[in-house]
Amino acid sequence: MAIRTLLLLSLFLATVTSLAFAYEEAGGGGDGGRERELRRELEQCQQRCQTQHREKQQQQQCQRRCQQQYEERRREEEERQERERRRRDENVDELNPREPEREELQRCQQTCAQRFQQRGQERQLCERRCQERYEEQRRERQERERGRDFDVVELNPHHRDDPQRRFEECQQSCRRQHSRDQRQFQECQQRCQERYEEERGERQERERRGGGDRDAEVNPQRRDEPQRRFEECQRSCQRQQTRDPRQAQECQQRCREQYEEERRRQERERRDEYDVEGRETRWEEGRERQWEGQRESRDNPYHVHSHRLQSRFRTDEGHFRVLEKLSERSELLRGLENHRLAVLEAAPNTFVAPHHCDADAVFVVTRGRGTISIVRQNNKESHNIERSDVVAVPAGSTVYLINQDNTERLQIVKLVTPVNIPGQFEEYFPAGSGENPPSYFGAFSTNATEEQIERLIGEQRQGQREVQRQGYVKKASQEQLRALSQHATSPRRRGRESSGPISLQQQSPLYSNDYGKFYEVNPEQNKQLKNMDVLVNWAELRQNSIMVPHYNSKATILVLVVEGTGRIEMACPHLSRQRQQRGGQQEEESQSGRYERVTAQLSTGDVYIIPAGHPVAVVASGSQTLRMVGFGVNARNNERNFIAGKDNIIKQLEREAKELAFNMPGREVEQIFNQQPKMSHFVPQDQSQQQQEEGRSRSHPLASILNVAAFA
Repeated sequence: MAIRTLLLLSLFLATVTSLAFAYEEAGGGGDGGRERELRRELEQCQQRCQTQHREKQQQQQCQRRCQQQYEERRREEEERQERERRRRDENVDELNPREPEREELQRCQQTCAQRFQQRGQERQLCERRCQERYEEQRRERQERERGRDFDVVELNPHHRDDPQRRFEECQQSCRRQHSRDQRQFQECQQRCQERYEEERGERQERERRGGGDRDAEVNPQRRDEPQRRFEECQRSCQRQQTRDPRQAQECQQRCREQYEEERRRQERERRDEYDVEGRETRWEEGRERQWEGQRESRDNPYHVHSHRLQSRFRTDEGHFRVLEKLSERSELLRGLENHRLAVLEAAPNTFVAPHHCDADAVFVVTRGRGTISIVRQNNKESHNIERSDVVAVPAGSTVYLINQDNTERLQIVKLVTPVNIPGQFEEYFPAGSGENPPSYFGAFSTNATEEQIERLIGEQRQGQREVQRQGYVKKASQEQLRALSQHATSPRRRGRESSGPISLQQQSPLYSNDYGKFYEVNPEQNKQLKNMDVLVNWAELRQNSIMVPHYNSKATILVLVVEGTGRIEMACPHLSRQRQQRGGQQEEESQSGRYERVTAQLSTGDVYIIPAGHPVAVVASGSQTLRMVGFGVNARNNERNFIAGKDNIIKQLEREAKELAFNMPGREVEQIFNQQPKMSHFVPQDQSQQQQEEGRSRSHPLASILNVAAFA
């Protein structure tokens, strides 16, 4: 009887489970279906950890990352469901399929479903972007409808176009969503701050491009309506017709250029938002790297992704980007307040307009070749430059460049040290279009000079607009390029006292073997670098090789990845102490003997900061050579000390000192360090991994030390 009862109960449970599953498949239990899908992906991720990592510690770390990703995505899914419920409760009419925005949303979602049939995560991300775009379009339409019923003055013009207002709304959203979690609240506030600074910079750049004619300003409510803005701009110019026909003609030309630029920008934004296939392809290419590194980078102030470089000038022929102020990124980087990184790119056969800057700068050519000219009151120098060349440019020097190559872009990375306002610098152009960039001659108002300057700038605009659009970087003819480069000199092998370029790769490498090369020029070798207290180095790591753990005695190094991918690992005491303080653990500074292992996945364009005294190692991936350029600040009398490899400084300690320091027999300490590779500075990755496994198998206390030092 009992057996029969159990059988009936089992049959009943199986029936209920089948019905529940069928209900969910039919859409009645969508939330549970999503949860099961996320759980399956979590299990698959954890299984990959077991197959890809043989060591238990690495498996556990990998599985923890899987769990963290699962929890994040589950929270995102819950927030999405909550937003949908609120929208249904607030206004059912919003889902009217006859709305044009709704139809576009449905088409976008159908594209997501067709492309990502078997991949739930990608499909959710794609649909989320569709939903965000739908909400934005609907808000814009509602604002236009309100504009027809009410006077424009009654509308708040800063709701969408004022970064400060958007920043305040973002902060309010953080308080609503993360009031119970202090850490998430702080991260949300940080994202608001970063977005605010980015929008403010973009708005300032648009204002600079818009010129100084206040009559031509357009109602910000119509920012996304280029045609209407163009018509208003032309009407403003027509009012000037009676006063000065020539200025009115130039005003009309500015209107036309601004209209064309806005149309191009609008088209780019539409492609970015609706080219689902292209966006998802790019996302998919970086998916694995992003999953591995997104949490590490979020908690790692020393790693800055390439997209944090903000555009300052841009044309079809070139681009100038500046990295955000590092001191605002973290308190740990406040010592870098007066140092900025910037990247200049120029297309083939182009000319970079003459300009000077209120900052000292060190240029390093990272791609291509060209000619640089530096002009001061009683001196002018022109030099041919190519990859790995270093040029020091004192503040106030007028500089212009050419890229005479027919195929390759010229790329220059700069370390900029402002001399006026800490962390802020400006470029000053003698010849500009009044828009991008402006001419500083336009600021003068003396009558005699004004007429001449206006004539000069006016004729320049009129003549060059017939050929091309003015800009920071512009096309040049072969004849012009040859004339500009014919008197240039080539860089020397060693330029200790001269102000000309130094070719790093023509010097003897400081460290070199079959697995890597390291070149450096320091303040003791060059007078101008000594005045700036800066060193420059260039590192090349062969694929699957390691630059062994080391630290700098005084210099903080700003590293930019020129080419390739890899990983950097560093031991840091400050992050550990910072997290303890956030967690309420107030410990004395004298008890700060804890180090946190800080890692980051690097790719082309990324920046990494290595503070003085921090042990660090760099690992090149197996795909290609890893090339990096480094700028060291506070570099005078800096020394680099290696703590692994043949020449590690630990080997210089007496046996008794090793015994007392590591709390184990001195002979065993020597045996461990003597077992390291018979090479210095660069080693193959497989050997170091093998030694780490051997060290762990013997359970040496030094295994954890080598692990923290990134000897893996």
